[in-house]
Amino acid sequence: MLLSIIAITSSSAFAATVNVANGETSSQIQSKIDNAKSGDTLNFASKGTWKDITLTIDKKLNIVGNNGKITKSGNTTVFTFLPSKPGADSSGSSVSGFTINAPSAVSAQDTNKITIKNLTIASNRDNHAISLQRVNTAVVENVKISKSKYAISFNGGNGLTVSKCTISNSVDAVSMAQMAQHITLQNNTFNKNDWAVFFGGGVKHVTIKNNQIANSVYHGLSLTKSASTTTITGNTFKNNPIAVYLEQGNTAHGDPTVIGDISIYQNKITNSKIAGVYINTTATTLKNVAAQIKGVLSNDYKNCEVNIYPKSFTPKKDINLSHGNSIAASSIKRYKSTILTTKVKNAGFDNSNKIKVKITLPKGTKLASTNYKSNFNSKNKQWTVEVPAKKTISLSMKITGTTKGTKKILFNVNGKKQYKSVKVV
Repeated sequence: MLLSIIAITSSSAFAATVNVANGETSSQIQSKIDNAKSGDTLNFASKGTWKDITLTIDKKLNIVGNNGKITKSGNTTVFTFLPSKPGADSSGSSVSGFTINAPSAVSAQDTNKITIKNLTIASNRDNHAISLQRVNTAVVENVKISKSKYAISFNGGNGLTVSKCTISNSVDAVSMAQMAQHITLQNNTFNKNDWAVFFGGGVKHVTIKNNQIANSVYHGLSLTKSASTTTITGNTFKNNPIAVYLEQGNTAHGDPTVIGDISIYQNKITNSKIAGVYINTTATTLKNVAAQIKGVLSNDYKNCEVNIYPKSFTPKKDINLSHGNSIAASSIKRYKSTILTTKVKNAGFDNSNKIKVKITLPKGTKLASTNYKSNFNSKNKQWTVEVPAKKTISLSMKITGTTKGTKKILFNVNGKKQYKSVKVV
């Protein structure tokens, strides 16, 4: 008993604080990490700034940012917690208190008990802001992430809690795959992401509770590849094309989604463009799935449309087109040029069908050049294009005035016509 008390006291007594000065280089900080002892605190200078640092942690450290700022270029990660192995174990580490402007902020692999708190991360849509691979018992709390590919990626681990986080303008706010399990997402705000939460292969034992999920490009929650034993409750969904997407029987990655294992209750779903809860399943299981989903929805969805479709069903596309025509100069000299432009915008969530755009030139004008040449038919002076979701295409034609006078030009977008004039002097 006496030996145990001495061991515990000694471990606490030798924990030290290692200070990091403002502006220290990556190699200077890494040297301090290498010389630190397990359990030490790496204390960054208050409101300091650091550039292009890449740090690897192979022991238990408490990394405190004190509202410091890190900026980094390139694709390497700022903080990497190394896998546990004999003589090197980053388990129990934490990082907090930074604003990080970098493609990848935190990465941990094959370790345990990693805590990430009070960070603001500006990433890019090619990288993972926080990547947790086969990590057991991870906590991500009060973290703000924008413009990431996978803001929080949790693959193959057991035990993740994400709470009080704000994630926006990312592909996936939270991505889970590779048999990840025992995951809780609660009291978060997910806004303007392609998908707020995406389920990959073999995911199970998930609780999604009391989150704000709005303005997703595709789905709020996408239970596409697998979802075993999932509870969705107390969430507010607003302005999503589909708030909750369920696909029955997808075996592409791990165990298939089983609708009966999913409970959806006491959520508020409004302004869904396609459906509140969209179930994609085979025709032979429609009756059973309908019974299951009605059982968990009960009366919580008075304002929520629930659609149950066979896989062969294709819902109406969400295409919202508008256009405008313009002439760069209202008056040009003879044998001089101006630019005619038609802009077509698709504010919808699906790519448009083929659109025909034609500009008819009057006598006394001559076509000089166009853009989108592969889509342009020189014989009838017409483009045929498709406008991607949330994009605008500008179709331009350069013309020359060959005779003097006012020239009336006819713009035609899918049959909608408009005349505009240019004066040649």
